[in-house]
Amino acid sequence: MFGQIESNLVKKNSLNADQFVGCDYDFNYYYYNNTIISKQTKDDLLTYSNFLYGNISSVDITNPLKIVVFYQEFNVVILLDSQLNETDIIQLPYDVSFATKGTANHLWLFTTNTKIIENFNFKTQTVVARSQPLKNATVVNMKSTENNVFIQTTEGIRTYDYLGNFIKNYSNTKLQDFQYSNRVLYTLQNDTIYRYKNNIETITFPEPSNIEKFYTLNNHFFIFDGSELYLFSTDKK
Repeated sequence: MFGQIESNLVKKNSLNADQFVGCDYDFNYYYYNNTIISKQTKDDLLTYSNFLYGNISSVDITNPLKIVVFYQEFNVVILLDSQLNETDIIQLPYDVSFATKGTANHLWLFTTNTKIIENFNFKTQTVVARSQPLKNATVVNMKSTENNVFIQTTEGIRTYDYLGNFIKNYSNTKLQDFQYSNRVLYTLQNDTIYRYKNNIETITFPEPSNIEKFYTLNNHFFIFDGSELYLFSTDKK
C-alpha cells in the first residue's frame, strides 16, 4: 500500500510545446519547439534559435546559467547563459545519442556506436573518464548531476559516478520518465508520479488525467499534459 501526498493547484496556462523541459529556482519555465527554445519568466518570454543545426534533440537546465542544448543530427552542443545568449558552440568528435551538463567545462556524453558514458572536457576535447560499454541495454534517456549520471533503459534506471563506475540499478519496465530532486527519486508511470524516499508515495493531483511530462522543485510540481501546463504545490495550506 502506497502513501499519498496531496497537492493543490497554483495556476495553469495553455502551452504550445513539443517538449516541456522544466523550471529554475525562480520558477521560470523552459520548453522548445523544433529549433526554438523558450524561457518564460514572470514578465518576459526569451527565445533562442539556431537553424544551422536542425531541430533540438534535448535541453538540460540542470544549471540555468549554463544551459545545454543538444543537436543530435549534427553532433553539436550549444551552451546558453541565463538570457539564452550563446556562450559556446561545441562540435563533438563522434556520434552521440545523449549530451547533458557535467562539472565546469565538462559534458556527459553517451556514445552512439560504442554505447559508453563519457565525462568529456569540451575545452580540451578529451575524455577524462568513461564507463564500460552498455552492450545489451536499450537506452532511452540520460540525465545527470555534476557527479552522477542516470541512464534510463527499457529495464529501469542505472546510476553511475563521475568516474563512470556503475553504482546501482533500479528495475522498472513501466517507467515513462524520472527525476532526481534533492537526492530523492521521482518516477512517472501510467500517468502517476511516485516519490521514493523512506517509503513509496504517490503524488495526487486534482487534474489533469494524463501526464506527458513533469518537473519537481521545492515541493512544487509542473505537469504538462500536451496542451496545458499546471503548477501544483504539496505545501500545506
